[in-house]
Amino acid sequence: MRNAAIPPSVIIHRAALLCTLLLAWQGPLVAGEDGPEWGSPEPLPAWQEQAHSLPPYPDADRLLRLKSQLPGAALEMLVDPASIEPGKDGVVRYTLVLRSPSGASNVFYEGIRCDGRQLKTYAYGSSGSWHPLSDPQWQALGGNGSMRYRRLLFSHLCNIDGSLPQRREILRRLRYGEAELLL
Repeated sequence: MRNAAIPPSVIIHRAALLCTLLLAWQGPLVAGEDGPEWGSPEPLPAWQEQAHSLPPYPDADRLLRLKSQLPGAALEMLVDPASIEPGKDGVVRYTLVLRSPSGASNVFYEGIRCDGRQLKTYAYGSSGSWHPLSDPQWQALGGNGSMRYRRLLFSHLCNIDGSLPQRREILRRLRYGEAELLL
């Protein structure tokens, strides 16, 4: 039996062929957000946000303090569990309270679009009532300041793959500090 080595040119040729085949196969997977699904001849419909209404103003005695807090952060994060609403549009809506050590609170009704890693603040609260924003816009969950709190909240409200967990799973994560590890 002959023990012949494969020439380097053949190895390079086979590697190039394999890479070409993999890229050709992967093309539909990396198509745009509105590109066609596997096996679907039609493009996906454009994403549309579902209608929603403001929840009741949160009861301070029923707020859920997140077990996971930001290291070195001065503000405490609390969520109204009654307001958590995973929508069919991929948005989790919730009421967030950021409380300072002196007891001052900022209250927000917001939504996080899990698959787009975006945030929209619909209203802020003061003196026991909501004040809707006139033209709320989606913004990326980046930067510092209060966005650090929203990014931590994102890890509790959304799955790593951008899908929405069930409401029961979200509440479990909030209560026990089990966030998804996001890269």
